[in-house]
Parts: sequence; C-alpha cells; structure tokens
Amino acid sequence: MVTSRGYRIQIDEKPYIVNDPVITGLQLLDLVGKRPADEYLIFQVLQGGQLEEIRLDETTDLRKPELERFITFESDRSFRLVIDGRRFEWGRPLINGLELKKLAGVDPATYGIWLEVRGAEDRAIADNELVDLQQPGVERFFTGKKTTTEGNSFLPAKDREYLAGRGLQCDEIVDGSNKGVIIRGFPLPSGRFDAGQADLLLLLPFGYLRSCSILNKPILSEV
Repeated sequence: MVTSRGYRIQIDEKPYIVNDPVITGLQLLDLVGKRPADEYLIFQVLQGGQLEEIRLDETTDLRKPELERFITFESDRSFRLVIDGRRFEWGRPLINGLELKKLAGVDPATYGIWLEVRGAEDRAIADNELVDLQQPGVERFFTGKKTTTEGNSFLPAKDREYLAGRGLQCDEIVDGSNKGVIIRGFPLPSGRFDAGQADLLLLLPFGYLRSCSILNKPILSEV
C-alpha cells in the first residue's frame, strides 16, 4: 500500500515502510535483520493465501495490489504433518488447504480437509486458508469427499429448505459409509464464546436418511 512516506508492507506480521517500489528478496531480508540472508527464505503471500518464494536476487513490484505481505523462516527447517495417517515433511511453516489436498492426493474440487483438534471440534480448512505448522506437536489432518447443497444432495428437501430459509450454507461430506454436514457460519450464543459464529460439523447417524423419509420430519430443524 502506497502512503505519503513510501510503500507500506508487512513482514512476519510486522509493518515496515520502504521507498523503492521494486525490491529484492535480499533487501527484504536485510530490512528485518535476517542475516546471513542465505540461511533464510522469504515468501510473498498472494491473493487467495498462496505463497510464492522470492529469491535473494529476484525483485517484486509493490505497486501491484494485494502484494504487500511477506513471511520469512529459516531455510534448514522442515515441518512434520500427518494426513489420513500418512506422514509428510513440509519445507515451510505455513500450508494452505489446497496444498494439503494436493499432498493427500485427493481431488481438491470434491474433497474437503479438516484439522484434528484434540478435545474440541475438528476444523475445516478452506483452500486458501493458512495453517501454522510451528505449533507444538505434529499437526494431523484428514480428508473426506464432499458435495454441496448446490449439486446432488443426500439431505432431505425439508432440511435443505430449513437451512436455506435461515441463510445457512452447508457442505455435505461423504467418507466411506459415513455422511455428515458442515454448516458454515452457525451463530453461537452471545457472551458465551470468543467468536460470534463457527462452522458446525454434524455427523449423520446410520439410518438418518431412511428415518427422515419414513417420519417425513427434518431432523436438522432441531439443531
């Protein structure tokens, strides 16, 4: 972002002002005191959350919109993660949902991915959402096939109407014989939680769909 003092950027979430709109990776590392520079890597955070490495002698143009954020880390580090029970080594401290799906070898368009949260609800990771792998322990993820309410749906029509009538968007997931629904932006009781809303994962019990067709009753309306 250009200001009267120069170009405002962020490196590792800290603000800086630079005068030259075209700057090299080496200059960016010098700006934050990362020396010797050849022991560090610097990445530009692109639109959508993707990361692009800026080599020491490579330039980036700060006049382009939405290209003001950078992150650095030591080049000799690697990070362990587990996806669907398989272990991986990753060379950066951050990874997004799309990269996780590619590591898992699943179709990004038809599969979702979730971060296992011990003692709490597992968290769905969007394609452009970044996950910090520098937290203590090994991050664990799992994938599952999903469908959306915009395409073929296994939910009863009354459940879909109920959710749509309340402005709630949901994704349907299928993992083997298990089926579930992720309700996006579900409103939480005021004053009881730090956030005002959360993504709610509902695992549908065996026989749920058959029971709905027999009883003609939308069970999700009881949520």
